[in-house]
Parts: sequence; structure tokens; C-alpha cells
Amino acid sequence: MENIKIAEKFNENNSITIFNGDCIKLLKNIPDEFCDLIITSPPYCMNKAYENLHDDIETFKKQQSSIFGDIYRVLKKGGSLCWQTGYHIS
Repeated sequence: MENIKIAEKFNENNSITIFNGDCIKLLKNIPDEFCDLIITSPPYCMNKAYENLHDDIETFKKQQSSIFGDIYRVLKKGGSLCWQTGYHIS
């Protein structure tokens, strides 16, 4: 059985990378059609402690649409995207 190591910092030689941080910075370092699976849970503008209290649903839509291109670029043909979405509370 292959020895699988889970890494926290992206490297093309990693078997698995679990990255907790700014996805915009991470995506810029990933080559085209590299990922088999992307799992993401973006901020939902629900007034959580880590969110900007002034963000609203329009901010959410703008933030998410700004990364679609890079997600599409790095995902392999036939790959999977698991995008956990929430709902807006004001």
C-alpha cells in the first residue's frame, strides 16, 4: 500500500493537501487541471466572528464569482467540486 502523507502546504508532489486559509492565494499556485476534488466552505455573510459585519448577500455573490474561474481552471475534467453553501441572515 502506498504511504500517503497529508500536507498543509501545496506542492505538486503531495498525495493530499488540506489547506486552511485564503483560497485565492492557494488557487494562484495550482497548475491547470490539477485537482481531482475541491471541497470548500466559504463565508456566508451570516455575522460569524471571522466575517466582516458590513458584508451582505451582494458581497457574498461577488466574492464567490471572483474565484469561479480559478476553481474551474484547476479542476481536472471529470473532477468534483463540493461547495458547501449557506443562507443569508440579516
